[in-house]
Amino acid sequence: MNFLNWFDHIIQWYNNYIGVYAVLLMLIPTGLYFIIRLNFLNVTKLWHSIRVVAGKYDNKEDKGDVSHFKALTTALSATVGTGNIVGVSLAIYLG
Repeated sequence: MNFLNWFDHIIQWYNNYIGVYAVLLMLIPTGLYFIIRLNFLNVTKLWHSIRVVAGKYDNKEDKGDVSHFKALTTALSATVGTGNIVGVSLAIYLG
């Protein structure tokens, strides 16, 4: 067994047995911390966010061409798109 096969075996073992549980053990408490620290913002402001996206607060007499929904989708596409570009670039680089 050469070094690369051994190293690949170690990485696969880590991913199968430790990696999944370690990520869960870090992400769940972090999510709960932020939910409590932000006073359940994701629950208390849900209906307000739905009304904003639905256009309840849009005023036709306001200047500008961008609605609340267009601004939200633009911000999301910039965030997700940048993450995808960086992720693919990093994967190609580490190859």
